[in-house]
Amino acid sequence: MVRILSDRRLERGAVAPGSGIATVPEGVRSATGLVRNALFLLAALPAILAASLRLARRERRLAFDALVAGLRATGRSRPLPPHLARPERLAGAVERLLPWLPPRGHGRCLKRALLLLELWSRCGREVRLHLGFRAGSGGGEAHAWLTAEGPDGTVHRASAAHDHSEAFVF
Repeated sequence: MVRILSDRRLERGAVAPGSGIATVPEGVRSATGLVRNALFLLAALPAILAASLRLARRERRLAFDALVAGLRATGRSRPLPPHLARPERLAGAVERLLPWLPPRGHGRCLKRALLLLELWSRCGREVRLHLGFRAGSGGGEAHAWLTAEGPDGTVHRASAAHDHSEAFVF
């Protein structure tokens, strides 16, 4: 069996030259990462599109608190397959697709937060939606972000408060 380590570990002296451990050049690793990201995006695309369409259908007819509860309930009742239940990867995929996904007429942060609320709930996370406000000239600015805790205690974040005062948590 050949173990593959990065050039950095070899440079740090963690691996002795001639030890039979193969190294992978930095460029090959970055190309491999691009391929993995593209494959994950393709695999997650049906789940992301379905969540987006459910959000677009529900947001027209439900009050906001009922919308959030419905997205969370859908997430709990329809878990994602283990190879897709990766919150950080889902957040990256949603971020790449966000400009093309319905619903229209929401700010990026709110649309991202609502989509990831359902998807992260489908990953088995306890997701909290935060809405905040920052006063400024001409009125102010609103922002939405998520925090989620996994079964192992890992905390995930989608966006951050960005100097906004938290006003509501769902």
